[in-house]
This record gives sequence, structure tokens and C-alpha cells, in this order.
Amino acid sequence: EFISRSSGVSDLLATSKLCGQEPTYKCLKECSSVLFHRSSCFDGARNTRLAMVKGRKSRTQDAPLAGDKSFPGGHRMVGGTVAAAAAVVVFFFVAHSPSIPTDTTAFDETLGPKIDIEFRESAAIWELPTQNVSGVEDSDHTTTLAWLLQPLSLKNWSTRYWDQKPVLLRRPSTIYTSLKSSFDELDLLLTVQQSEFRKPLLMHPTSGYSQADCSAVRRGMDDQTPEYSSIYHAYLDGTTLVCNLVPAYWKPLAQLMDGLSRDTGFDFLANMYLTPRNSYGFTLHTDNKDGLIMQVAGTKGWHIYEPRFRRPLRQHMLGRPHESPAEGNTGPLVFADSITSGDLLHIPRGFPHRAAASTQPSLHYTVSAAKNLEWIDFLRGYIGHFAGVVPGPAANFLTKKVLPVVEKDANSIEYDWLRASLPLQYQRNDAAFHAHVATSVQRLRRHTAKRLGGFLKKKPQNRDMHEMAFDLLQSADAEDVSAAVRAVFHAHTLYTNYTRSLINHGLATEIPTTGSSVSTSAVVTPATVVRVGAPIRFSHSKQESQLHWPTSATGDIRTRYSAQLHGMLEQLAQKQVGDTFAIHTLSGDGNTIFEKICVVKILLQRGVLATA
Repeated sequence: EFISRSSGVSDLLATSKLCGQEPTYKCLKECSSVLFHRSSCFDGARNTRLAMVKGRKSRTQDAPLAGDKSFPGGHRMVGGTVAAAAAVVVFFFVAHSPSIPTDTTAFDETLGPKIDIEFRESAAIWELPTQNVSGVEDSDHTTTLAWLLQPLSLKNWSTRYWDQKPVLLRRPSTIYTSLKSSFDELDLLLTVQQSEFRKPLLMHPTSGYSQADCSAVRRGMDDQTPEYSSIYHAYLDGTTLVCNLVPAYWKPLAQLMDGLSRDTGFDFLANMYLTPRNSYGFTLHTDNKDGLIMQVAGTKGWHIYEPRFRRPLRQHMLGRPHESPAEGNTGPLVFADSITSGDLLHIPRGFPHRAAASTQPSLHYTVSAAKNLEWIDFLRGYIGHFAGVVPGPAANFLTKKVLPVVEKDANSIEYDWLRASLPLQYQRNDAAFHAHVATSVQRLRRHTAKRLGGFLKKKPQNRDMHEMAFDLLQSADAEDVSAAVRAVFHAHTLYTNYTRSLINHGLATEIPTTGSSVSTSAVVTPATVVRVGAPIRFSHSKQESQLHWPTSATGDIRTRYSAQLHGMLEQLAQKQVGDTFAIHTLSGDGNTIFEKICVVKILLQRGVLATA
């Protein structure tokens, strides 16, 4: 139990120098105190672990995972046994496929050194064969969540990975087609965002800023949008576009969030991240909610690290402005790989991570619960509920002694079980959830007896009060438990009601077409034909591509240099006033359609081009 809770588990797995070849619980416990306070011991344990990881051997297994009937039979899986500690053996499964990329060069020196590919086996990878893919509309899966997680079964994901460890699902690129978020369709989405983001519902009640904005971020978390004339300009200069609360105005995402909320009992929302080639947005950081990374287009490389503080609450997050830095606060690397269109990467809360686009741009959505309900939330409400119905002395003991211990220990690295997520909705049927509650209350009883040991030993009546209070909690019948559950969820009603209103707003926002309330005249697609209205001039250096517009009144546009953009600008500079062309005909080797759209949007806004 100590090992399973310890944030340093990965560094305790092979401490042969300190504990011998078969470390015991006692030795590991003593070693942990050294590892957390002496970097030399920490480095020694890590080096020993590295040697063991690199020396391990893989084996093949032809059968699907036992008990997982949803996985297509006959697909080969590769299993890796990880070092054993205190008789605990953890198995990670990796799909055997030649299509899995081994290139980790997406990360430059500012992101860290190249990583031995052996580490990839520390996170599970599942692969869905192309012939088995289905869209959300024609899927034979009974729930939206089951569709999103294919080929992993809902039970397997919720018991092995949710709130626990990363998993990568390899799927064909067509799986996200229904989200209408390809590079070809992106300008329409951004046009809708511009028409909706200042609606009263989406404005922050006190700051006056929109909560559904699109910001430009580069190698940090500060918004750099004010430095640019438009988000298209910011993108061409290498920033990552981060669009928040996309389901509040994009119906396909709202439909997905609606289904996930119904399936899990949690309210889900999604943000969009659009990163140009050879760039990245956020630096190393942690989140306080599990993230489902839906890679819609392009490719992105990821580094994920073992956390030292598992299952963080909001106040425990790292890496943002006004937060402790994540650098130096991570465990060993557990995942280093690239994900491509159609893949789903699940990153549990608390796992430090960072990502970068390499030779291709990247578009992904991060889907996460708007508000996690943890056991600390439940126990707080549960204790509060019974404190209002039990005799005065017992109520006083629960609120003055038990609850403060629970609140304090929820912030402790050692007691991450208090921060564990409540079971998903399908696991919260009466019998199963009541069993969860009974187990948690019994654990809390042992926990508080230990933590209040000195107080309970002072007077016999103190221990009697502790026993009586927990006898009352544990003797609760189904009706009492249900009432406590309602009290817990009622405390989050305001938050969930607002999230629900955002999703409803998105469900009611139709994708615009010709003649709709949202003007589509400014929307640019690959088929859009434009006319040259003024000469297009530009100059460049090794570091940047600098566009000079025909009149000084329009000012200059400066973007970072790239060979692809340079080639496209050269082609545009050769066009004469009055020439017409369709956007998809622009060349420039390696340019994606969205890069072409960005250039044309800037020229349209400057009056250099006009729609034909």
C-alpha cells in the first residue's frame, strides 16, 4: 500500500545499492525519506532503475487481454514486465505494430534531451485496425464514451487508466471526421468563434473578458495575442492558438460533450490547440483533471513524466504563472512518442507533460471534466450531512475533529486516496456505490484513529466518541447514503448548471451556411477564389519572412522565416493586379491548407486581395 501511494514509486523500484536486490517494505519506507531529501540518493536510485529498464526483455502475447471482450481477437500485443517491488508487479501492454513512430526529434534542446525509446513501454498503447473504425453517428457502441475509447473497453479504461496512468489509443485518421475540425474547415470554426465569443453567457461575470476566447501562446503560458494583427498572423509567426470552451459555440463538439456528460455523470468541456510546425505552446506543466487528447489533424510529440504528487487539486498544479515550476518536480519519463490524426492520448491529472509539433502542424482537442468530484468532496459532504442528524457531541466531534483532519490530509502527498475521483456514473448504481462508500468510511475510520491517536489516548471518552461517531456513519442505510450523495452533488449545482448552459448554447448554435445569421462571406475554404487588388511584395532574412504591403498606411506584417512560407510568398509576388486564383492552387512545398488560408486571410484583411 505504501508503494502504491508513494509519488516516488518509480524511483523506489530498483534501489539495489540501498536495499539489496529484493527491497523490503521497511527498507523502501526508510529509503523513501532519503530519496525525497537527498538528490544524490535520488540520482543513484534512478540510475539503477535506468539500467534495469534498458536490460529488460519483451515477450509477445497473441491473445486479447483477459476479460476484455471488446478488443478485436487475434491482434498481437507486446507486454513488458517492469521491475518488481514489494511483491507488486505491474504490466503494461504495447500494441505490436510497425506503424508506431520511433522519432522523438520533435523536441529540441529547450524541451530536453532525446529519450531512449525503451521508455515507450511504460505507457500502454492500443491499436484499432482501420476496418473496425466507426464514426460517432454510425457507431454500434452504446455510449459516446465507448465510441471515443474504441478499441479499449469502458471497463478496462475506467478501472486501469482513468485517474491512474496514461494510455495511447492508435486509430485511423477518419475517426474524428464528424467533428468538422479539419484544417480545411478550420476558418469556418474560427469565424463562428468570432461571432459568438462575446455573447453574455460566455463573458466572465467579474473580469469582463470572454471565457471562449482564442489566445496566442509560445513557449510559455502568457497570451501574446496583443502583439499581432490577427490570430492568423500569430499562427504564421509560430504561436500556438488556444481556443477555449469550443463546445459552447461549435455544435459537433457540444454533441460530443453532451454524450460524455450523460455517460460519466461529470460535465465535460474541450479546448482546441493549433500548433504550427517546429513549434510548441505550453512549457512543462500539470493539470488537475484527466485530459483526453483527441488528435484531429497533423502530428505532435509528447513527453509525459511520472508525478511526484499524484491526483492534484487545483492548488497543487505546477508550471503556470504564479505556480511552482514543474521543472525539477517530476519523476522519471514514462512516455515519449508522437501521436497522429485519429489517435487518443489519455493523460491523468498530475502527470507533468509537454508537447511540440515537428515537421507537421498539429490540431488537437483536450477534453476534460469541467469539475472533478473527488472522495474528499464526498466525505466532506457526507460528514457534514450526518453532523446535522446525529446527537450533539457526535456532531461536534465530526465537525471539529474528523473533518479538519480530512481537509488537511487531502493536501498531503501521502494520502492521494482522498483526492481520487468518484466512480463514473455507470459504476454508481446503488449496490456498487454503497460498497464504495462503506469501504471509504471504514478506511477513514482507520485513518482518523491513527491521525488522532494522541487525542484519543488522553481520555477514554475521546475514543468512545470516535467509535460512536463512526458507528453512526457506518450504520447508514441506503436512504441515508443517497441523501448524502444528493447533498454533495447539490454543492456543485451552480458550477454544473453553468457548464450545462454552455453545452446547451453550443447545441443550439448551428454551423452557418449561406443565408444564415453568421456571415459566411468572410469564411475562406480551399475552393475560395480571390482576386489580386494590389502588388504583393515581401522581403526576407534567415530569421524571418517580412511582408511589405503596397501602402504605408497598412503597416508591415512580420512572421518567422520558413522555407514553406517563403515559397508561397514568392509565388504570390509573381501575380499581377487583376489575377484570380483558388487558394488550393497555391504551392509552396509542405504548406498545409490552413497556412495558405492564413496568408490569404491577412491579405484580404489588408485589402491586397478580394474575393472574386
